[in-house]
Amino acid sequence: GLEDNLNRLQAFSEALKGILGNDAQKRYLFVFQNDTEIRPAGGFIGSFAEVDVLRGEIERINLPGDGSYNLQGSLQLRVESPKPLSLLNARWEFQDANWFPDFKASAQKLLEFHASAGGPTVDGVIAVNARFVADLLNILGPVEMPSYGRTITAENFLLETQKIVEVEYNREENEPKRFLSDLAPELLSRIQNIEGSSFLPLLESLKRGLNQKDIQLYFTDTQAQAGIRKLGWSGEMADTSGDYLMAVNANIGGGKTDAVIEEDMDVASTILEDGRIQNTVTITRTHHGIAGAPFTGVNNVNYVALYVPRGSRLIGIEGATPPPEDLFESSEVALSEDADLSFINASAFKGPGETDVSELHGKTVFGNWTQTKPGQSTSIVFTYELPFTVDWMETNAGFFTRAGAWLGIGNPSAHTLMIEPQSGMRERTTQVSISFPEDQTPVWTTDLVENHRLEATIKGTSSGFFGLLFE
Repeated sequence: GLEDNLNRLQAFSEALKGILGNDAQKRYLFVFQNDTEIRPAGGFIGSFAEVDVLRGEIERINLPGDGSYNLQGSLQLRVESPKPLSLLNARWEFQDANWFPDFKASAQKLLEFHASAGGPTVDGVIAVNARFVADLLNILGPVEMPSYGRTITAENFLLETQKIVEVEYNREENEPKRFLSDLAPELLSRIQNIEGSSFLPLLESLKRGLNQKDIQLYFTDTQAQAGIRKLGWSGEMADTSGDYLMAVNANIGGGKTDAVIEEDMDVASTILEDGRIQNTVTITRTHHGIAGAPFTGVNNVNYVALYVPRGSRLIGIEGATPPPEDLFESSEVALSEDADLSFINASAFKGPGETDVSELHGKTVFGNWTQTKPGQSTSIVFTYELPFTVDWMETNAGFFTRAGAWLGIGNPSAHTLMIEPQSGMRERTTQVSISFPEDQTPVWTTDLVENHRLEATIKGTSSGFFGLLFE
């Protein structure tokens, strides 16, 4: 309600003072994620900037012209990549550090690599997806870039940037990302000098970016971090007691094809007579690219990881297409195991269909591969059983017993499902159905129920919460 919103606003304004360097200079690591090449925390990190802020004013920006590879030469850490990433690089480096869909974990890993490469101490990490910059240009208007011979608009930002930084840059100077370091100050100065009529649209755009995880924030200051978490802007995964699902894609060597991939997800949950719950998740990807087209006309190579309640058991998988084992790189030099990965790998094993089964962020994770060529559609199907059951109540249980169960007190006869979107996920349509036995009647549901089945649809980048309370 209103009180809740006011509390959140107060928490935010308190945190904001510290974040904007009211008392002392703050330095932030900005990472720019290209969501057309999706990665677990939002997109491939093509470039980064170190930004100094004092009393709300930007004092200095350091945006290396060679982008995130700038740190390669000075990186001291020599650790193995997560196995799927070794398709590209056996050694784990800064540009691939956003491997965790929980942004706090990715931000901490980015800071670890940044520091190991001699980067200055920073007070936080701010990830910005390319899609948000395009949204910003809608409000700020076109930007003339005469030295590059073009005008950058919301419509052409992604394509023109990719052309400049991947194809046209001066090979001798080898600063492909210099274009971004030329564009960034222009955008920032427009934001700082924004006209009255554009101020509200800018705030709306910021709010939308934060709510859709196109902007994600992590602060080393625990109070600031707590304030951001309260507002839902920390990009951390939800901690839930019921059913949970986040389907996380990682494009590994598949070009910028996520710009032309359409994804449909079908989540069919069945509550059996004995209260056990089985889920079948079908993910269908359609590649609308044209073979041979620059950036998008290649095979979409995708590692998909399902984050589900901890202790869930994979029953079967269909449609996975892993790359041949000999395509994964091994290192010429000795690499050690990263401490976080070592912890994950200790309990990891191969499940049905060579699926990677592990635990991360308090969830069980099922990971496998899909490959989709231009003009094709592919489907991958995961079937698994949840670690808990619905305990059907005695029919004489009173309203308070039922309400109590719903609130987590007493014998639970409720079933809930939360579906969270991945940052950087483009348009995805999710069909949800929860079926239950014919002799059970729900007294309360979040969505329409017909023929002993709750059905709902999630469009785009929204999250979804579904629930049934049985008598």
